Amino acid sequence: MDNLDIKQEAQMMFDILLDKKADYIDFLLEKTENCTGENKAVCYTLVAQQYANISDKDSKRKYQTLAKNVLKWRFKIT
Repeated sequence: MDNLDIKQEAQMMFDILLDKKADYIDFLLEKTENCTGENKAVCYTLVAQQYANISDKDSKRKYQTLAKNVLKWRFKIT
C-alpha cells in the first residue's frame, strides 16, 4: 500500500488476517480511489476479508467480486 511503510503494512495484514479485525475498511476503500490493477484488487480483497471477519457475507461477496473483476480485466481472464 503506497502510503504505508513496511511495518505499518505488516501490522495491518496481521490485524486483518490473523487478529480478525475490521478497522481498515474505510482506509482501504479510500486507497482504491487512487490505485489501479493489482493494488486495487489487493485492497478489495482485504476489505472483503474484513467483512468476513464481522460476518457480513453480502459485503464480503461484493468486494470479492470487485477484486476478481479488476484482475479479470487486468489480465484478460475469462
